[in-house]
Amino acid sequence: MARNRNIEVLRAFAIIYMLLYHYASSITGLVKSYKGSLFIESLGQFALIGFFVLSGFGLYLSFERLETSGKPIQFLPFIKRRLRSLLPQYYLCIGIVLLLTTGIGYLSISHVFHIIQSLFLVQNFAPGNGINGVTWTIAVLFQLYLISIPLYYLVKKYGWRTWVIGVIITVCLKKSIAMYIAINELDALYYVITSIRIPFTTIDLILAGMCAAKICQEIPAKMLLVLRKPQMCIFCISLVLLYHYIFIKGTLILLGGGLYGSKWVNCVWQSVIGGYLSIICIMLYYLPFTYTSKLGSGVQFIAKYEYGIYLWHMLLMGNFMSSQPDWYAWLQANFPIILLIILLSIAIFVGWISSKLTSSKEYLSLFVLLE
Repeated sequence: MARNRNIEVLRAFAIIYMLLYHYASSITGLVKSYKGSLFIESLGQFALIGFFVLSGFGLYLSFERLETSGKPIQFLPFIKRRLRSLLPQYYLCIGIVLLLTTGIGYLSISHVFHIIQSLFLVQNFAPGNGINGVTWTIAVLFQLYLISIPLYYLVKKYGWRTWVIGVIITVCLKKSIAMYIAINELDALYYVITSIRIPFTTIDLILAGMCAAKICQEIPAKMLLVLRKPQMCIFCISLVLLYHYIFIKGTLILLGGGLYGSKWVNCVWQSVIGGYLSIICIMLYYLPFTYTSKLGSGVQFIAKYEYGIYLWHMLLMGNFMSSQPDWYAWLQANFPIILLIILLSIAIFVGWISSKLTSSKEYLSLFVLLE
């Protein structure tokens, strides 16, 4: 299925933002001020929330194309396709973590439950980051896939009203769970789990993407003339820059520097960002760009291998931090920006290699049950 290249640009920015968030936070001395750390946090939240919004956007268009072509939307074939796109790289990554890295410590009786959680994509419900610190998002996305077909039909029938109801439900659910956490004085990590790691408190983000996709398919002809002007690109960039400014100011003023907690504002801000990103998707969708330049091709390349890059980036960072090779320590002390660029390049390269290896016929034959 051909993807919209403008939306792929947003996907590429999301994965680069995520890498910058994790790497800049891990390289000693790179971020030297509190506002700088908030800017880095804004990158991570843009990426994380963006992953869910973009998934909803793609799901809606995928389901709509099936219906347009006269094919039925069937649950089991859909889930098999999703698992076939997720599991080959995912299981390779988990296997390498367990057998060839410090993650070998999980191969003990006391960690059997952690391994089972990861294998069956339910590790997001447990405290901690699991075997690979980023795979909880894959688990949440898969769980959202399980309910995505009825969500599609709701959005198709009721449009943006579905998102509004979704926001009300998720915000109230977050608030209820957060109050329970506060009353029982549970670990603050449970606020994070409640906020983004449970499918039913993330459903509004998927709905935001779906509603944006529906709007894109129903935009009047006069509005299309406006959205197809190249100048709209400047407007989209302005929206992204404005997001970072609002995030930093909002975190300082409204949240007192803390994103997670039991206040109403702690439960609302992710829904607001999800709606904001859905607007950016709509603004981007019809831009008349072909991305044939080297820069454009590079951005599309990163978007194409986003999943592999995402899976491996923290594993690579963790190994560098634990082993601290001489060149890493020297660059960190003297040229942290250069170290950051090197780490970004390595993550993109490894993500590309992994994607190529796991898409081979020989490797995919191991997943014959998903055909």
